[in-house]
Amino acid sequence: MSQLIRFCRDWSIFCREGLAPALLRQHHLLYPIIIFSIFKFQHSDANILSMIEKYVALLNDVKNNNVDITEFHYKKAIDAEGYEYDQHGNKRHQLLVGLQFDYQPSDEKLIRQLLLQEITMHRNAPMQGLSSSMQLNAHLLSRYKNKQNVWLFVMAKSANFDTYCGLDYQYLVSAGITATYDYVAKTSSYLKKAFYDIVGISADECHILPEDLETWEGYRQAEDRRPPATIENEIFLAQELGELAIFREKFFQWKASIVSWTEGNRNLLDYFEQYLQHMEGKI
Repeated sequence: MSQLIRFCRDWSIFCREGLAPALLRQHHLLYPIIIFSIFKFQHSDANILSMIEKYVALLNDVKNNNVDITEFHYKKAIDAEGYEYDQHGNKRHQLLVGLQFDYQPSDEKLIRQLLLQEITMHRNAPMQGLSSSMQLNAHLLSRYKNKQNVWLFVMAKSANFDTYCGLDYQYLVSAGITATYDYVAKTSSYLKKAFYDIVGISADECHILPEDLETWEGYRQAEDRRPPATIENEIFLAQELGELAIFREKFFQWKASIVSWTEGNRNLLDYFEQYLQHMEGKI
């Protein structure tokens, strides 16, 4: 079990005993991500916590070379309806969740490699789209504030129509507006024009103001700290990560909790039931 997950499990016990400050001192190196993690874990049930632990263990296996990183690379496959998809997409998303909850300063190279695979997936997606795995991957990489990552963010933003419209363009200057523009000006890249087209021709004419970038960064941090708001969110997360057993359990839990059926609830019910029937038919 990772140090962070162990911390979060101990937190409520230490709070009851009045020992929380001592626990914080003991784990001072984790302090920047402790607060959002406490909220995340206190609002998650045992199945969600177990799922996260599994992904952190998978991450450790990758780092220890027990699992080949190519198992998370884009792999073209065709589904029963004849549509192309990434056979390793779910597994890569799981690894990214592991990185979210067991983040280390030394993980940048791995996160960069995963983002390249996300870009390939989105370039080849027949229905275009912007996945939550791409958004999580970009967010994880932006934590490093490394101006050299600007070209990866340009590629991610330009992967398809939906990423161009939906992926936050603030990622391109997340290392700092002036620092990023200085780096771009001094670097030769075929992506330079795309960078200027997206965020502006110069630092002085950047479409993103420094105060707006700061607000966006604060928003991203607030999103990190937000606990799962609804059981519907947990159902969608289980779906995205390919966790059919958790999806099924959460679905029936949600269905039993509905007191008054609205049109929106009925539409969700139809969607969840169709997905469950489709997936169970594949087993």
